[in-house]
Amino acid sequence: MRPTKKPRNQELTPDQKAANQGVARRRVRIEHVNSSVKRCRILKDTLRLLKAGLRDLVMELCRALHNFRLRLSPWLPMT
Repeated sequence: MRPTKKPRNQELTPDQKAANQGVARRRVRIEHVNSSVKRCRILKDTLRLLKAGLRDLVMELCRALHNFRLRLSPWLPMT
């Protein structure tokens, strides 16, 4: 999703501003998840796995660890 861009010499409508805020909230949440997944050291370096599907498997494992961490300590929304 992309936010609505402000036209030249005009303002955004209140509905467009509200939609942009919704997009921004979703983006922040996604970025927090991405940063949590990247805690896995294997994702910080260049991954040189030659076998097909191994990179996807590593990403799935990191996502599973992220979900496991969430279940151990409940996520509290930042408001």
